[in-house]
Amino acid sequence: MEKTNVVLLIIDASIDICNQDLSLADFIINTGKGIVIVINKADKLNALEKKKIKESI
Repeated sequence: MEKTNVVLLIIDASIDICNQDLSLADFIINTGKGIVIVINKADKLNALEKKKIKESI
């Protein structure tokens, strides 16, 4: 990760955002790197679940 400018954080939409996801996001942000959050398996969510994930992020 030292040689990167941007880090992709991939989150599984089929499970709730967990402490590990939050810890990784915090670590990436604290390193000063750019972060792109990728939501995997979003096609399995209904509109309400998608809204909940967006609000959580």
